Amino acid sequence: MSLHRNAILAAAMFAIPIHLNADTPQQAAESANQRPTLAPFFQNSFLRVTCQSINESKSKKRINLVLQFENISKNDIYLALKSDGKNVKSGLADDAGNILFPSSWNGLPWVFENSFGNPHPRVFKDYTLLTIAAKTTVIYSYDSKEDIEGSVFSFSAEIYRYIIEKSDEKENKGKYEQFSIGLADLKLKPQ
Repeated sequence: MSLHRNAILAAAMFAIPIHLNADTPQQAAESANQRPTLAPFFQNSFLRVTCQSINESKSKKRINLVLQFENISKNDIYLALKSDGKNVKSGLADDAGNILFPSSWNGLPWVFENSFGNPHPRVFKDYTLLTIAAKTTVIYSYDSKEDIEGSVFSFSAEIYRYIIEKSDEKENKGKYEQFSIGLADLKLKPQ
């Protein structure tokens, strides 16, 4: 198994749900028990990713995952999925020990890394713009030759964020940063 696949599995399997407005683990547990179950989500200082749905095809050979990406910062953000030129760097691990890689996706473009490990092209126009408070839907499809046995999944993805100052837009200058997202406890609904 490649280092990348191990990293995806580790990131996805150890994603920790966030409990807001809790000072101690005990308060977090108590508040989680008192409110309705929230959809699994990931959040950092500028982005919130929420699972909208996860479902399995009747043939048991495809999983569709629908995520909502929301800009929670006070600035516009530019996002793209990281790719090696063939596949985007994301994975879905199930509770049966299988790891699936997306066969298709839409909602965010992909930018591949060059031989130096940098995104190419480094142009902000190749990224999706999320204005302040904007949301976009990203849909992943995962196909398998065998029946998919799992019922609980963990997702992870590597993403590029392109950072550009307003004064640099005309000159097409900017810098990028790479970050990872992870969502755990994605449960299929019984059919």
